[in-house]
Amino acid sequence: GTALLTLVTPMAARAGARWVIAVRVLEGLGEGTTFPALNALLAQWVPPMERGKMGSLVFAGNQIGTVLSQTLTGILIRGGDWPIVFYLFGALGVIWYIAWCFTCYSDPASHPFVTQKEKDYLQETLGCLKRKEITSYTLVSHDRIITTVG
Repeated sequence: GTALLTLVTPMAARAGARWVIAVRVLEGLGEGTTFPALNALLAQWVPPMERGKMGSLVFAGNQIGTVLSQTLTGILIRGGDWPIVFYLFGALGVIWYIAWCFTCYSDPASHPFVTQKEKDYLQETLGCLKRKEITSYTLVSHDRIITTVG
């Protein structure tokens, strides 16, 4: 979704500032799920003892991508017109999405290319972390939460 919105940004700019704002708001809403979704994937795929390193690597990708894309954006704008930036990154986003759809699965059990040995290892290391069914809970009022000190 957000890659397609990136592709239409130049058209939105030609239509006016309100259209650009609308497209950017929609992109923000679409991207807002990225980090929670990555955390959910890490919880399903990465054993607890490896999460620190893997989480750092995964989340560093965002920062590295920002640095590289900002550098490339400057080069592209210097060599051409500004819409090329949106067309290039939008197209790369579409390609990434297609690759992601074929290679990324919510959990190891549903992934067709994970071997049984790998599934067993992940089940062994992650099995103890499966959600327990909640049998009872206590309601806490918002007043109590807000007025709690320390």
